[in-house]
Amino acid sequence: LVAALLDRFRGDKGLQLLQSRGSLVIRRLCSLLGPEKVFTTVSHLLVREQDLPFASTMVQALNLILLTAPELKQPRNALKNVVAHTHGHLHHHHHDSAHSSSSSSATPLASPMASGSHGKTPTAVEMFEALYRSFSHSCCATLSLCLHAGAYAHACEVIDCLGTDLDISDHILLELDRLVRLIESPMFTAVRLKLLDPAKHPALCKCLYGILTLLPQSKAWDTLNRRLESVPSDKLVMLSDLITGESSLDHASAKERKKEKSGTGFKHLGKSKSRTQDHAGDNGAEGHIHFDRLLHVFYHCQSKHGKLHN
Repeated sequence: LVAALLDRFRGDKGLQLLQSRGSLVIRRLCSLLGPEKVFTTVSHLLVREQDLPFASTMVQALNLILLTAPELKQPRNALKNVVAHTHGHLHHHHHDSAHSSSSSSATPLASPMASGSHGKTPTAVEMFEALYRSFSHSCCATLSLCLHAGAYAHACEVIDCLGTDLDISDHILLELDRLVRLIESPMFTAVRLKLLDPAKHPALCKCLYGILTLLPQSKAWDTLNRRLESVPSDKLVMLSDLITGESSLDHASAKERKKEKSGTGFKHLGKSKSRTQDHAGDNGAEGHIHFDRLLHVFYHCQSKHGKLHN
């Protein structure tokens, strides 16, 4: 059913349908089958999609629906700050395993008809990873998902990947322009409020400054620059130290990944041990977000799009 729906959105007529009634159709399907099942199923299909422009268009539409639709409120709330919940799960894993096994990051997302005959409901972490893999067709959707989920440090890695490992095309610049408009929308009010405390959220500040650096001077650059001018300036000069102090384990892990990347490139990155695995060992327990593997997916997906646009 979901695959047939995707096929209806192909071509010029399909694009018109997606723009005019696509949101309504997808939201209705979410009400019937459960938003988690619909979005994870669509994501799995789009990961294998060969029509790259179509996949990019679809994930941009899905991203807006995820951020705004009332039918997506529950998974949207579960995804919000899923990274913080996951880190809390990892830090307390050895002290209170019973409590962590029931934490929000590893708890199924309840919704009508999302379980039972329709199969197991994905956890927030599983949904984040499924969405990320398909959203990699759009750097705007990928960064939007990271910002919504509180994955600010990883968003910095994505921006670094865009700036150093990928060629910045006009298509990517248009996506970053779209991202700035999203950041300025009511959907990201909670994220913008965190800019009032850069000492607590240094990676968020660095992420937004990274976007500003990638953008040419334009209307989007002016908009984001004015936003960042409102950030308390006394902490900005210490961003690197603040990020380092945020987690010494994360810092050591990032240095090791950077060293491995410089020696082998991205082609072997997927085999490396992820940041959360470094924290929790090699048991592969549920609730771990494998950021290194996801960055590997993003790089290769964007490389394909780069070849297409160049």
